[in-house]
Amino acid sequence: MKTKIIILITIIVTVFGLEANSRTTISGGVITTQDDVKHLDPSSDIFFTSYQIKPPEKIEINKEHLKNIITFNDAVHLERRIGIGAPVERVRRYIGMARKDAIDLIIDELLSSPDKYNPPSWVHEVSPLNFMEHGFRGTSRKCYNSIIREQKNTLEKSWTEQIVTSSNPQFERLVLFWHNHFVVGFDGAYERSHAFAKHLLNLRKNAKGNLKDFLKDILK
Repeated sequence: MKTKIIILITIIVTVFGLEANSRTTISGGVITTQDDVKHLDPSSDIFFTSYQIKPPEKIEINKEHLKNIITFNDAVHLERRIGIGAPVERVRRYIGMARKDAIDLIIDELLSSPDKYNPPSWVHEVSPLNFMEHGFRGTSRKCYNSIIREQKNTLEKSWTEQIVTSSNPQFERLVLFWHNHFVVGFDGAYERSHAFAKHLLNLRKNAKGNLKDFLKDILK
């Protein structure tokens, strides 16, 4: 638990704290970095001073490779990286497209497609039992365990179905990425079905949104 808190604090400090020392903008294919490293004390503990790393002021980006036409093998590789597997209909649509056009299509779908996931009805309609966990005894305890196990199974089933059948697999891949980043396990010590469901919905709500807002929700 202590380690998780330290990691979370590190993320927050990195995102919120370093912006005072660095500003990065991207415009017209040029990345411009402005930082205050030259004004810092050489003995400062700031990481880029300690390691004597000074980000370049400008990086010119060569975009010529984005004009390349996607082949069958390229399309399969692309879909496997951004989606779930490589469905035939999704692979076919990339073949013959320029890389830039394929990227624009994927990003546009990611941003414009609504999240159609519907969690099990108990997530919103049933009161959590976990706060009464230690009050269940005897046959009531078996009933409690059965309810929690059933809630877990239905949540897993609904999420798996959404991943497999989604018409926007790049979004599901993104949710899985964040789920693997902000890790919460169900089995073992954390058998809190409503809390786990809320965590999943929180990931879906913030997956393609503002990172600062995402971190605040995770912290809460």
